[in-house]
Amino acid sequence: MENPKKILKKYDLHAVKKFGQNFLVNNNIIDKIVKTANLKDKDGVIEIGAGIGHLTNKLVNVTQKVVTIEIDKKLIPVLQSELKAYQNLKIINEDFLTLNLKKIISEEFKINQKIHVVANLPYYITSQIVLKLLENIEMFDSLTLMIQKEVAQRFCAKPKTKIYNNLSVMCQFYCDVKIAFDVSPHNFTPTPNVTSSVIYFKVNPKFQLDEPQLFWNFVRNCFFNKRKTLINNLSIYLNNKEKAVNVINDLSWSLTIRSEELTFAMFYQLFNLIKIK
Repeated sequence: MENPKKILKKYDLHAVKKFGQNFLVNNNIIDKIVKTANLKDKDGVIEIGAGIGHLTNKLVNVTQKVVTIEIDKKLIPVLQSELKAYQNLKIINEDFLTLNLKKIISEEFKINQKIHVVANLPYYITSQIVLKLLENIEMFDSLTLMIQKEVAQRFCAKPKTKIYNNLSVMCQFYCDVKIAFDVSPHNFTPTPNVTSSVIYFKVNPKFQLDEPQLFWNFVRNCFFNKRKTLINNLSIYLNNKEKAVNVINDLSWSLTIRSEELTFAMFYQLFNLIKIK
């Protein structure tokens, strides 16, 4: 493909603010993203946000099948024209957040094929997209995502730090998570106001969790107000302060403990104790 800036000029394309578009125009960064994803030629890839197709172009050359999801309908003819030579590419013009992932994967990929997600995510819906991926994590082998650096740091955050939150707990339960490298604003057009990071999630295939939806809703509620102690958030969740105090006492925890001090194991212990109370 031609240089990203030439493609933008060729089709008279401009970033659409409502889609949070920032086009990556540095091919070296694109190569680093693909290298970080550690893809094999028999693998399948779901790409979220094809943009003008430069990352897509790299992905179809190193994997067996790529399904790319692009919400902006004006970019679809560009992708179809620039990537018309590839038979192992499926372009879908839909909103990823409303997409039926199970249906797409069953229709487009082989049974037992390793599926990876690779994406340059819009900042404003990063958490929503990551949450959807985690809720369907059993379908994937890895996630390689370029997101705002500050958000990437939260996903990797450890207990007893100010940026540790419910998604930190969730990400690190399902995956081994690491920041691969940072990407400065000048690598995009238009230039964003923040630094980005490429973060790599290697899915842990051994995860097992009873009642996952109930449990993760419980964890979110524990972080409902980070300025408050755990006992305050737990009282709201249970609608009963006395019960909240009792379960914390049963665990011999301090009544001043905060949610950011709890490990995954502690959250799960607390969740299970509440169920039997």
